Amino acid sequence: SDAGVWRVLIGTTGYLVGIGLIGIFPGILLRSIPAGLGTLLGGVLILPSLASVLLPDSWDTALKYLPSNAASSFTSLTEPDGMLSAGAGIAVFVGWVVLAGIGAGVMLRRRDV
Repeated sequence: SDAGVWRVLIGTTGYLVGIGLIGIFPGILLRSIPAGLGTLLGGVLILPSLASVLLPDSWDTALKYLPSNAASSFTSLTEPDGMLSAGAGIAVFVGWVVLAGIGAGVMLRRRDV
């Protein structure tokens, strides 16, 4: 096997688990799983592509911190041009998951307990 394959396998598994959690947390925040899934799909699939086309090139440094762009650094064998390093990508992605989890936890505790 090539060097880095295990890192990509573990990274992709972590990405899928994290995206699942990021999808559940807005559902908890909005009290609607379909709204949470819509938020997930809009934020992960549509927002990065749309933002890279509509925003000027000066925003490229900010766009690499979106969850899907951060994850591309640790889910590919070669480091994508202009993206974060694998370690930084993991840290940013985990930060997104934790931030969504904290928001959902606070709102769940405030409304439902």
